[in-house]
Amino acid sequence: MICDELESMIPVFLDDKLNYRQLEEFLKHVDECKECRNELELNYIIKYGFSDEYGVDDYDFISMIDNEISNKKNFVEYVKRWKLTRIITFAVTNLIILICMIYMLWL
Repeated sequence: MICDELESMIPVFLDDKLNYRQLEEFLKHVDECKECRNELELNYIIKYGFSDEYGVDDYDFISMIDNEISNKKNFVEYVKRWKLTRIITFAVTNLIILICMIYMLWL
């Protein structure tokens, strides 16, 4: 992912509308690119720091974005584990069916 792509995805990330693959790429790039991380932090502060609900003096926005990123990383890892579990379950089920079919043919 290049920086221009990431910058265009920041509002979508902040609105929680990235799909799983986009989110995974986005988080990886933010971890690797200091400039994009700074851009994300700036956009986060602009979105939440100047709204009526949040006061700039009331919140540590860097900790908030760190928490948001951590939550998204946990979600990505959860989806990866879920997909792996689904694949393994499918394979084991098919193996059991195959064994049953072979057994039935030998009877």
